[in-house]
Amino acid sequence: MRCLTSIRRARAVPGRILFSTWDAVPGRAVARRRSRQFVDDLRRLNATLADTSLAERYWLWGGLLLGWARDGAPLVHDRHDADFAVMTDDVPHFEQAVRGLTRAGFVPLHRFFNNDGNVMEWSFVRHGFKFDFFRCERSGGGLRYHLFSTATAQQGPVQAIAVIPDQPLVTFTFLSATWRRHADHDAELTRIYGDWRTPAPDWCYMDDLAIVEREPWAWGMATRWFGEPGGAPPRREA
Repeated sequence: MRCLTSIRRARAVPGRILFSTWDAVPGRAVARRRSRQFVDDLRRLNATLADTSLAERYWLWGGLLLGWARDGAPLVHDRHDADFAVMTDDVPHFEQAVRGLTRAGFVPLHRFFNNDGNVMEWSFVRHGFKFDFFRCERSGGGLRYHLFSTATAQQGPVQAIAVIPDQPLVTFTFLSATWRRHADHDAELTRIYGDWRTPAPDWCYMDDLAIVEREPWAWGMATRWFGEPGGAPPRREA
């Protein structure tokens, strides 16, 4: 789930698709149509990955998991962004699945490199919706992941490291499709959001309670994704 301070205006991306992390749509009819399209795209992603070796290796989390747990549906104010995760050991399976996702219309958008030069997040876009895959690593009994914030008027680019409980994955049904999530979703959502049962539409991903470390982000920007998903990062800005 992204916060309003990170929202950017629509821009052209490969495939001539316009992308905006906040899709301000006029009228309830249009909003309902966009919501249905978002769900259709989630099902398409699910069906596409079901035919790859990544099928049982990625899981649903973040705002999409919160929507399932609290509302039984994607959050009303967050139907433009979906978060998934994959373990470091399974990144090769993710990289092999990228070709299938691309053929299904999920256009590679950005790769986010951490300060060590490793890709920690990949994002795709389809119909103006963003689909993010985060890379998780086991660390001290937990799962570590990275969050990135570009420069704002208040601060420069920030890299944050967060840790959630390491848990086994279980299968569940959501949006008429079969997904994977961590077994104790309450523990995970509480670690990230605190009181996750109370709606907080202005919540920002950099408010994640699981964050244990913040430091300046050396790259300072989301890097456009061209070539292989695990390719080398671009030259750093001076």
